[in-house]
Amino acid sequence: MKLPALIKNNLLLKMTSLNAVVISIRLFVSLFIQRLLAEMVGEVGIAKIGQLRNLMQLLTSITSGGIFNGIVKYVSEHKEDKKQLQKLFSTAFVFSVIGIVLSSLTLFLELI
Repeated sequence: MKLPALIKNNLLLKMTSLNAVVISIRLFVSLFIQRLLAEMVGEVGIAKIGQLRNLMQLLTSITSGGIFNGIVKYVSEHKEDKKQLQKLFSTAFVFSVIGIVLSSLTLFLELI
């Protein structure tokens, strides 16, 4: 596939073009999935699925503990220092595990 020279030479336009393709595919697939879900579970089911999606986003935010922006910042600052990167990733892993355990326990205790 030949790209126009303007897109080929500009990284931002390349990424935007690829992102547009991915979004188009997701919209196309989502159209069929939403229609299938609407026929199978009805309006109440669609509402419950929406609530479940919101819950999943909330849990993802809580579980991550807001560390991802810090990881990006410190990886860019310490990209040459392997020891600092190892400390950074191990600390991020520990915080993520703690968040996952707390979220899991909260959900488990709520279901009991």
